[in-house]
Amino acid sequence: MSEAPIPICVVPWNSAKWTDRFLLDVRARTKMPYKILISDNSDKPDLREGDDIEYWWNGGNIGFARAINRALHNAKSDIVVVANEDINLPPEWLTMMVEADKASEFAILAPLMIARPQEPGKKYPENVGLREAIFAPISALWVTSKSRLLDKYGYWDEQFPGVGCADMYHCWRVWQGGGTVGICTDLYVHHHGGGITAENMSKSDYTDQMNGVKKVLREIYGPEFSDRKPGA
Repeated sequence: MSEAPIPICVVPWNSAKWTDRFLLDVRARTKMPYKILISDNSDKPDLREGDDIEYWWNGGNIGFARAINRALHNAKSDIVVVANEDINLPPEWLTMMVEADKASEFAILAPLMIARPQEPGKKYPENVGLREAIFAPISALWVTSKSRLLDKYGYWDEQFPGVGCADMYHCWRVWQGGGTVGICTDLYVHHHGGGITAENMSKSDYTDQMNGVKKVLREIYGPEFSDRKPGA
């Protein structure tokens, strides 16, 4: 019997060039079965087609929380991946993350992040294995299971602001519920860091918006809201 495809959930927002790159990366560097679930928040439809894609347009920007919940509710597998499209994936990334996830009890598992593509000749640290995270590490890619995260800690709160700080939010939810967040330390993913929003606003406007999101999160969830594990 063939393996069920792993859902890879993405929420584009007027980011056609990043979506193109992401699809190329997934198709070239993913060997285990997968299905890309595209919950499109763009101002107009940016239709993507293929046997490996399930696409729908949300009619505009309905906010990240509502859009990602639509994708997660459509996921047919217990194990799910949530990804930004402004990332570069290494070979065998999905196999490595899924196998590591199966060997752990983390509610969320993320790779190590590098803010730009690896520079020629530069050697990054080799830290093979898994470790617990005490800071929210998962801004661009994470793997989890519906039973360990979503059924226990809930889907996205749709009060959640539209852009940014998604990693803080879900790590905080897990930590408040007594769960743990993990890092797969032998896997690096290159994150272009706000590349999705760079097409839509200036860097200073993006920084201002991120700071605004953090302020709103503390207003919603209380002043203790943090990207750091309580007591760590």
